[in-house]
Amino acid sequence: MVLTSKHAVVGDEDHRPRGTITIRFGDGMNYNFTSTHHPNMIPTDIYMTDVIDQVDPCRHPLYGHKGRKRVYIGWHHKKQGWHTLEGYIAVKWVAAWKDIPTQTQDILKLQAERDNYARLKRLQGRVIPWLLDYITGVFGDVMVACMILERCGSELPRDLAQRKERKRDITERFHASGWLHGSIGISDENFTAIDRQDGDPLNPVRLVSLALARRIDGDDTSRDEELSRASQ
Repeated sequence: MVLTSKHAVVGDEDHRPRGTITIRFGDGMNYNFTSTHHPNMIPTDIYMTDVIDQVDPCRHPLYGHKGRKRVYIGWHHKKQGWHTLEGYIAVKWVAAWKDIPTQTQDILKLQAERDNYARLKRLQGRVIPWLLDYITGVFGDVMVACMILERCGSELPRDLAQRKERKRDITERFHASGWLHGSIGISDENFTAIDRQDGDPLNPVRLVSLALARRIDGDDTSRDEELSRASQ
């Protein structure tokens, strides 16, 4: 799965540099980012679709303390010749003031998660979500980095036994690759689900939040602990 676009329409000039992705929140809140995965991509747009609270100053994507770290759902618009391809994606957004070390650490944590997605590329689309891009931008004194992922966020199975079974199954498959997740708790916060489509695997559950993922070292007992927590 690749995030690509031919944004310019016949008769419509686009002066943005190649590799530009513009995230549009509405009300004139538009931010230009640079793609790190597709630097030669024709400029494209992502329209945020779940920001009904953007009028709340506390949830401003750059300056609000509740909007600074957040996962948004966006609508990606892309042109291919005379055809338009569109679809929902997830945008893991992290904003940080340059002079606040605790916030810049959040950017480094997101970079670590991006690196783990790259190391676990063979699991993307099966055990973890597809990573489509990693984009960066600087807006005054605020740095922003985003991971663009396939849309997740569907409900986990409501049947408790089925939910436990599928969480354990996806955790076992993650471990079988030689990796530990590193932050599985007794809640469901590190698990999500995709919208099932024809041809998708039977288990729609995915593991997310991979910043602390690491390779399994010998007889690491953390594997059993993670499986136990995933089964709760």
